[in-house]
Amino acid sequence: MTYILMAKEGFKLGAGVGYPVGIVFAVACFAFYLTKLSRASRDV
Repeated sequence: MTYILMAKEGFKLGAGVGYPVGIVFAVACFAFYLTKLSRASRDV
């Protein structure tokens, strides 16, 4: 995600915006994955 935000073929944002937004997005995706994983293991 950070690459898409900062690359010249992407959104061309600066490092001050691209890195934090990329990290927040990665943490949000990981939390979503853990939530789905825990729900799937409860259903078995």
